[in-house]
Amino acid sequence: MDALQVIIENWRPGDWDRTVPIWVSVGGLSIGAMTGLVALIFPTVAASQTHLQPNPAKPGAFAEFRATFGGLYLGAHGAALVFMIAWALGFETMAGAPLDWTAMGAAAVCGALWIGGAIGRLVSMFADKTNSGLNQVAVSVDFAVGVAILYPWIMRAMVF
Repeated sequence: MDALQVIIENWRPGDWDRTVPIWVSVGGLSIGAMTGLVALIFPTVAASQTHLQPNPAKPGAFAEFRATFGGLYLGAHGAALVFMIAWALGFETMAGAPLDWTAMGAAAVCGALWIGGAIGRLVSMFADKTNSGLNQVAVSVDFAVGVAILYPWIMRAMVF
């Protein structure tokens, strides 16, 4: 049975309500994956966004931008995105593992990454006196993306 057939047979009226938190998480994970893809293809964009400049004497700097801001973001968010979309579409297992907890676990790691980034920026704003408008926007974006990714966890916590 192909994947589309499974989706059609498993879809029930009201499933949209059940899957709203999952789709919110998919949106946040998509932002993370796209951030990684852009940094992987265009490391100069990652350099300018982080206000870091590669050292011309050490040509490996762009490899670090591609790996750290590109590959890690794309890989982690991309994997979580696959799990979350499969779960939203009604699949119950992937490689024998229950998909709901697999998807939520992967999303928890990615959400923690964004929330941790927001906390790091807040610490810097106070400890390093970097309280600029740019940092305030960045904290807000990091926190919002993290909350979006963690939305299935938040909704489960409210139910239990």
